[in-house]
Amino acid sequence: MSGAGARAWRNIRRWDELLETVVQEHEARRRGGDHDDGEAAEEGFVDVLLALQAEKQGDDGFELTRDAIKSLLADMFAAGTETTFIALEWALSELVRNPAAMHKLQHEVRGATTTTATPYLRAVVKETLRLHPPVPLLLPRECMRDTAVLGFHVARGTRVLVNAWAVGRDPASWSAPDEFRPERFLDSEVDLRGAHFQFVPFGAGRRVCPGLQFGLATVELALASLVRLFDWEMPDGAAPGELDMSDAPGLATRRRVPLRLVANPL
Repeated sequence: MSGAGARAWRNIRRWDELLETVVQEHEARRRGGDHDDGEAAEEGFVDVLLALQAEKQGDDGFELTRDAIKSLLADMFAAGTETTFIALEWALSELVRNPAAMHKLQHEVRGATTTTATPYLRAVVKETLRLHPPVPLLLPRECMRDTAVLGFHVARGTRVLVNAWAVGRDPASWSAPDEFRPERFLDSEVDLRGAHFQFVPFGAGRRVCPGLQFGLATVELALASLVRLFDWEMPDGAAPGELDMSDAPGLATRRRVPLRLVANPL
């Protein structure tokens, strides 16, 4: 009645047409072998998928269809861009509210070179993901057989949702769990790759987020660039403590009020 369904399908078709255009452009370039610089161009993600598709033709195994290629591209855009943006927005929010942490991070990245380690940058990103995991509920798991966990019967077929947001704020695992303290990770072995279950922003096990390395590197690089090249402050002379830190309900933990800051270039 509201027309939302029709608009959704219209947007899906437009998205599919865009991805189809991207795939066709790469197919044409691969067939023609034409490159602007006259040299073999470096293969991108789409080229690798098309090469895999060609190799798998005629095999009895998994068929990499055109729809599968476009779905993988959509996943790269949707899962990679939104979660990265959310993590960056929360990181800047926490840093502006905690000037000491901001100054410490700026001092580290502004004095860094290509061979210099940046442990505080990694700690800031970890602490941001602990407090504000972009996806608060991990992908559902399903129990494959009747079992018992800590004395509780779990029937076969039971769906389990892991609340990464609650895990990261569990007072049994973290001191002052609601406070932004990047220093807690400087001398800690706790990592976010799924080996420590008190900190699972990317999930764990065989279903861990496949974009973990890519997403982490993107957030670190973008955040380092933002704090290295700019000083940040609240607009209209507002105090950092006035920043609204509430989040909006949804599958991703966006800020309820979009972040507005003043960037002063160095």
